Amino acid sequence: MRVVTFHVQTVDAHPNVRWSHAEYLRLLDWMLRSVLRFHPEARLAVLTDAQTDLSPLSVAFERIDHPVDHRRIMLSRAEAQQRFLQMHFDDDVVFLDSDMLLNGPLTELFEGGQDAADCDIALTVRDDADMPVNGGFLLLRQ
Repeated sequence: MRVVTFHVQTVDAHPNVRWSHAEYLRLLDWMLRSVLRFHPEARLAVLTDAQTDLSPLSVAFERIDHPVDHRRIMLSRAEAQQRFLQMHFDDDVVFLDSDMLLNGPLTELFEGGQDAADCDIALTVRDDADMPVNGGFLLLRQ
């Protein structure tokens, strides 16, 4: 399983600009550690740009740089996710926002357990013309 998040260091365009970069990295680190708590074998990746400093993160991860338009950061995130999937379509993938934490394993969702939805892709669709799909949690089964 691959768990992927997106983070870029910005001055004023980030959706969560109220946090400093250091505070945001702390959230990101907690999220990555929560994944490893339940899935120690997970391969972690951070989609980012070449300028973002990710050195404070305490866990091993694959850094994947992608061009980012800071005026259209959510579009850049979607493009980076699409590019990632094109390179890694041979594995189960979870895209998580960096402000999320796992509080249990995702194993049943991927194995099609009794409580798992019978689907290949899980996402949240909402009635919002600017952002019709909430990209905070996307699950893509192989």
